[in-house]
Amino acid sequence: MTKTQARLVKVDRTDARAVAQTRALIKLLYDVHENSRKTPLYQTRKNIRFSELELLFAYQFRDTVLPDDSAGLDCLHIAVCHLWHLGKNCGPDAAIREWAAQWAPWLSPYDVETIIMMVEADPRKWTADELGQEMQLPFETRQALGITTIGAFDLDKAGRELRRKRCKKQAEAERRRKRGAQPRAEYLATHSENRTKPWLALGISKRTYQRRKANAKVGTGPCTAK
Repeated sequence: MTKTQARLVKVDRTDARAVAQTRALIKLLYDVHENSRKTPLYQTRKNIRFSELELLFAYQFRDTVLPDDSAGLDCLHIAVCHLWHLGKNCGPDAAIREWAAQWAPWLSPYDVETIIMMVEADPRKWTADELGQEMQLPFETRQALGITTIGAFDLDKAGRELRRKRCKKQAEAERRRKRGAQPRAEYLATHSENRTKPWLALGISKRTYQRRKANAKVGTGPCTAK
């Protein structure tokens, strides 16, 4: 288990306290720097991937300052690579310095310039799944934080797409049921019973048979995961 993974606590989706605290930390950070609307970093934060990275960092470390250790440096490298690509057309150095001052104030100016030079020499890009693996982000935590541009180490893109389709199909079936539509299996069973008339063999009326069947039926709820 990596140091990054060890710090990433699994969120119970039924307990939103940790998520709410994380969002409050990010809101406070953004509010403090709200007067810097024309800075490169302010514009960068409009990027969904980058804003979700900051949200994940804040949740992971329960703070808007990275720890001065290998896990903090790994996250710093990920952030600086993203900042470089987002600002490469107009010069990313200013945004990187500003971000490092906020999230890694323990870095010396020399260290910041060294990191900038290292990233300029090899500015890595990550796919959603690669970044999910790098951050060891569990799918449940991803769902709880509402993250959409970073993958999950325990459910890849194909698996997430399959899950979305399955949940969408189940939700649509539930909406049709609430509008009074009869499920196909139930429809076929009803028409088959109209031909075979099983209530006659039981010596009861059709209405009694249907009532007993309805009382014995066990329903299932809709899928609530995204």
